[in-house]
Amino acid sequence: MNDTKRILIVTESLACGPPILLTDYIEGQETCNVRVVVEGGAGELVNSPMEGLETVFQWLADEGKLLEERSQHAKWLGCPEAAYEVAGYAWEAALHGPRNKAG
Repeated sequence: MNDTKRILIVTESLACGPPILLTDYIEGQETCNVRVVVEGGAGELVNSPMEGLETVFQWLADEGKLLEERSQHAKWLGCPEAAYEVAGYAWEAALHGPRNKAG
């Protein structure tokens, strides 16, 4: 799988809302993705199937409070409305031309 597809998978997953359970990554190429997801509170990096199971159990404990928190962080990081915003800017530029940066 090429780098662009991997980046899109993370971005699209975040925009959908559920937290991401990362199981592996390519050092250097995907390090930033992992850092954003984990430090942003939108998921976890696990090193084994048992660690993955424990993480999911923690997310579901206490009536899923941590799952809800991680989901909210994922939605925020994923910017689900970003594509619509960009399309709106493109539409405005098509109708009126680009904005003058000076004023």
